[in-house]
Order: sequence, then C-alpha cells, then structure tokens
Amino acid sequence: MDVTIVKTDYEGQAKKLLELMENTDVIIVAGGDGTLQEVVTGVLRRTDEATFSKIPIGFIPLGETSSLSHTLFAESGNKVQHITDATLAIVKGETVPLDVLQIKTFILHPMDQGIISTFKFYYLINKLWTKGHQ
Repeated sequence: MDVTIVKTDYEGQAKKLLELMENTDVIIVAGGDGTLQEVVTGVLRRTDEATFSKIPIGFIPLGETSSLSHTLFAESGNKVQHITDATLAIVKGETVPLDVLQIKTFILHPMDQGIISTFKFYYLINKLWTKGHQ
C-alpha cells in the first residue's frame, strides 16, 4: 500500500492538490471543516468529477468546531472521542453518503420572494461554487 501525506500550508492549497491528484483509492482529510470543504470543492472542479467523486473521503476532525463530526457521530462534547470515532470508522471502511450542499432559506421581508429571491439564490451559488474561497 502506498500512502502519501500532504500538509497544506495556505488556504486554497487543498483544492489545487485535488485537481492534480491521480490514481487514488481513498482521501483522508485531517483538519477542520474548511479543509474538508476545500477537498470536496477540488473534487467537484475536476474534469473527471463524475468518476473521482466516487472515491471515499475520510475525515478526522481536527478543526476548532468540526461541525461535520457532530453530525456524523454522537454528540459527546469530547473532541478526542470524535477523533477516535472518525479514525476507527476510516479503518473499518465505514462510509456514509452525504449531500455536498445544503441551503436553508427564510424570508426576512415580504419583498424577498419571487424573482428577487431567485436572483439572490443564484448569486449565492455562483459565488460559492464557481469562485470558491479566493
């Protein structure tokens, strides 16, 4: 088994690395929600995204909040337990399909409906997924 470990040094580096990655059976992200988001964005931006997105991504929550680990594992408030549970799930090959994007909306003003709200929605998607973190 060949293993390559890459430490990212700056924001956006994980996205760039995913664009170059080849011949990969699994990706393990040890970091926070932001690092994981960069990896997923990097996968979605690939020309072979349909094939590459089938590669399992393991996540070891080392970030400040690690919101995803609270979703995947029982809420214990114990960061070490979340890291242990995540690592064990990777070793066992346990996978859980997850949606890449979840958008929740609510109306703040009666004018935030129809065309105006649709425009805001498309602008938000365009800003998040075509420009990403720059």
